[in-house]
Amino acid sequence: MLPIPDTADDVTAAWLTAALQESGAIACTITRIDATPIGVGLGTLSSMLRCRPTYDTPRGDEPVTVIVKLEPSADAYRESVNTSHGFEREINFYREIAPDAPIRIPAFYHGAFDGRAGAIVLEDLGHLETRNQVHGLSNDEVIGAAGHIARLHAKYLGKDLSGAHGWMPTHDDRYLGSFTKGWDLFEEVYGLRIGADAVALGRRLDGNIDWLAAEMARRPQTVCHGDFRADNLLFGEDPHDVTVIDWQLTQQSLATLDLARLLGGSEPSPERRSHPMEAFDAWHAALLQEGVTDYPRDEALGDFRLGMLAAVCVPVRLIKAWGVDPGGRQGQLLDAIATRMFAAAVDIDAGARLPR
Repeated sequence: MLPIPDTADDVTAAWLTAALQESGAIACTITRIDATPIGVGLGTLSSMLRCRPTYDTPRGDEPVTVIVKLEPSADAYRESVNTSHGFEREINFYREIAPDAPIRIPAFYHGAFDGRAGAIVLEDLGHLETRNQVHGLSNDEVIGAAGHIARLHAKYLGKDLSGAHGWMPTHDDRYLGSFTKGWDLFEEVYGLRIGADAVALGRRLDGNIDWLAAEMARRPQTVCHGDFRADNLLFGEDPHDVTVIDWQLTQQSLATLDLARLLGGSEPSPERRSHPMEAFDAWHAALLQEGVTDYPRDEALGDFRLGMLAAVCVPVRLIKAWGVDPGGRQGQLLDAIATRMFAAAVDIDAGARLPR
């Protein structure tokens, strides 16, 4: 078995040769690699390298560059990815779901995990444009992303995957489970910034987390990305030309959880309010176009509200994990997620789904 690199220094020419030969991506030998760290400081659940190999006898179709993902170096992220089994989930997604997934994702060359460490080698899509979640997405980009992920949602909507794909959890309940423990601190730090209506919603949700978990479990499930936001999307020249990366939080859950993470976390509130339901309607229309016939709009809207209630648990958990004032991009990201998520939840009246 190919050993799993502990650090970037362990990603050698010999190791990358074996990883790429395993998938048939190359038949020759890599004599050297130039590796450049990418994504530093972005709060990702992996350490990433862009590797440019030099081949001894290339046939001409070898990858010019590849992306190597390793366990994150920061202790907080390493604990998070290990707790969530992030590398196991992403590797199994690429092995079992990706071959038939009707969406654009990177080509998968190699993956290994052992409970202590993980490594993944993927196609480098550096020619596509990245987006910054702190800056946010335009409404056109959100619509493009929502319509794209709807293809995956439609393929698996209502299917029980627990037997065939036991590695994929039904709901990642780390966020819901952290809400009650973290709400008082979150309200203390963000109460004035999210406003009285959002605080009232949070307090109601604090007393109904068990109800939310049960209600989500009752609704139709599908394969969800689980972290569907700007930092995990790549765009071509057209905002509808979307590629989805970073599948470490893949889960069976409400399709609308991805939609809530996208709209609530990545679209700035003034932009979203200018087009209040366009992205939701585009997503629902895409489901219908993909052949979903038994999911009327009012039912989907109810699930969207449920998804948004689950999504507002994200910043409450992050403030516990990252601290009250993490600073740098982490602080900017936490501010953006906290204020946008709760604003979106209030705007779509997510509280209407809570028990009276």
